[in-house]
Amino acid sequence: MDLRTRRFNAELASLIGIQHIEVQYSINRIARQAMGIISRRLRFSLVDENLKSPKHIAYNIEIGFSEFASFVEKRIESLASVYLRNMGRIFTSTLERYSMLEAKRTINKTLFPGVPKNIILKIVANQRVADRLLKKMQKSGMNPSTMAAIVSLQTDVAKRQNLLEQYFRAMRNNAYTIARTSMSELIGKTGKIAYESLPKDLVGFQVHGILDERIRPAHRARNGTIYYKKPRYDNPGFDQMPNPPLEADGSMAYNCRCWLTPIMSLDAKKFFDFKGRIIPNAKIFNEWFSTSSKDRRIMAVGVRRYNAAMKRLRKGEKLEWASMLDPVTGMLLDEKQLLAETPQKRAARIKKAKKVIGGT
Repeated sequence: MDLRTRRFNAELASLIGIQHIEVQYSINRIARQAMGIISRRLRFSLVDENLKSPKHIAYNIEIGFSEFASFVEKRIESLASVYLRNMGRIFTSTLERYSMLEAKRTINKTLFPGVPKNIILKIVANQRVADRLLKKMQKSGMNPSTMAAIVSLQTDVAKRQNLLEQYFRAMRNNAYTIARTSMSELIGKTGKIAYESLPKDLVGFQVHGILDERIRPAHRARNGTIYYKKPRYDNPGFDQMPNPPLEADGSMAYNCRCWLTPIMSLDAKKFFDFKGRIIPNAKIFNEWFSTSSKDRRIMAVGVRRYNAAMKRLRKGEKLEWASMLDPVTGMLLDEKQLLAETPQKRAARIKKAKKVIGGT
C-alpha cells in the first residue's frame, strides 16, 4: 500500500473512530434515560390505588414495557439519521481531499439528502426492543401477569411494594443493556448502508476496539484485523468478518463497543494485499481529545488508563493524546505501562509522540 493510500485510510479510520465514540456516548445517555422512564413508572405503580388488584399491577408493568420501547425506538430513529448524515460528511470531505471525485459523487447520491425514512424505520422496527426486554424478564420467571398475581397475593402493603420494586429494578437493569445493545446493533446495520454506497474502490474493512480493561480478550486479539472483499494469501474475507455488536456467526456480543472502518484504494491497480494494520491518524484523535469533555475522554481510552495517565502528569501539565501514545506502534500504552515508566522515559516518549502527531 502506497503512503498516500495509507494516509487516506488512516484519516478515515480516525474520523470514523471519533464518530463511533460520540455515538457510544449518545447510546449510553439514551440508555440511562430509558432507565429513568422505568423508574418513573415504578413510582406511579407504588401508589396505593394501583396495588389493589392484579389487573392494575399487570397494567402498570405492561405500560412500563410500552413506554420503554416507545422512547428507545424514537431515539433510535433520530440516532440513525444523525449517524448517517455524519458518516456521509466524513466520507465526502475525506474523499474530496484525496481527489476521489467519482467516489464522492456516489456517496452524495446515496447518503444525501439522506437514506429514505422507511428504510430507517424498518431497521428500527427490527430491533424489537419491547420483545427483547419481555423475553429477558420471562427467562427469569418474571412474566408480567405472573408477577402481578404474586404481588396481589401479599396482604402486607410493604411486601407488595418490595416485590414490585424488585421487579422494576430487574426490568430497569435489563432495559439498560437491551437499549445499549439494540442501538449498537442499529449503528452496525446503518453503517452497512453507508458502506454499501462506497464504489468499487472498497478493498475491505478493519475492525477496531476500545483497548481498555473492559474489552473481551477475543476482541482485543482481533483488533486491527482486516477483512478483504477479495481475500488472497489466506487473509480473512467477509464471511469471517464481524459487524459489531454482532459476531461473524450472527450471534450477539452484548455491550460490545467495537466498530468497522472501510479500507479503500486510491488506485485499485496499484493496491495489493498487505500484512499489518491501518493506524488511525493520531493528529485527528489528538485534536478531538483536547476539546472533548472528561466523560468522552474516559470513554475513548478507558477509566483505568485515564486515571493512570492523570497520575503521571507533572504540575501544570495537561492530559493529551500524546501523554498515552506509543510513538512506535501508534497504539495507546495501557495502565501498567504508564505507571511503570520512569520520568525520563516518559518525557522522551511524549516528545517523540508529539513529533508523530505533528508529522501526521
